[in-house]
Amino acid sequence: MHKWLQNPSISYKQLAKQVRTSYYTARRAVLRFKNSQTIKDKSRIGRPKGSANKKLEKKVVSIIRKNKSMSIRDIAKKAGTSHVMVVKVKKRNSIRAFKKQKAPKRTQQQTLKSIHLVRKLYEQKFDNKKEWIVLDDEIYVKMDFCTLAGPQFYSIVLGDIISDSEKIIRHEKFGEKY
Repeated sequence: MHKWLQNPSISYKQLAKQVRTSYYTARRAVLRFKNSQTIKDKSRIGRPKGSANKKLEKKVVSIIRKNKSMSIRDIAKKAGTSHVMVVKVKKRNSIRAFKKQKAPKRTQQQTLKSIHLVRKLYEQKFDNKKEWIVLDDEIYVKMDFCTLAGPQFYSIVLGDIISDSEKIIRHEKFGEKY
């Protein structure tokens, strides 16, 4: 606008060349300035972005921070809203869900012993390519329900650091069963 104010008789095409922009951008800016004496846009109509209920949003975020492993539907029940709203709140607050990893629950001694035994098994059984190992799966239910099959998730705000106990599901190889 400074260039146009210095020389109001300049054409839109020459103005666009001087400020290195398109003809239409220069024309639109000059016409807007002539009408409203400002180059800023008018305020937009419609609903403003963001949560309509700030209290609900804070409640959902606090529930997620307290219990990172809670499902979206459980959070919605606890907060008294829909699961869709919980997803929107998570997105607005940069909260992402990650899949928990499964890892064996071992002592230091068991870990060292397993490395030795796996190598021994490999050397004894797999040197001869004609042999195969068949594993038979029995039907049982584990007493520790968090180790049952199926994905489990945890939610965190991007950049937060959480402990391994919340990221990893530890399960015993021969845990108690029904």
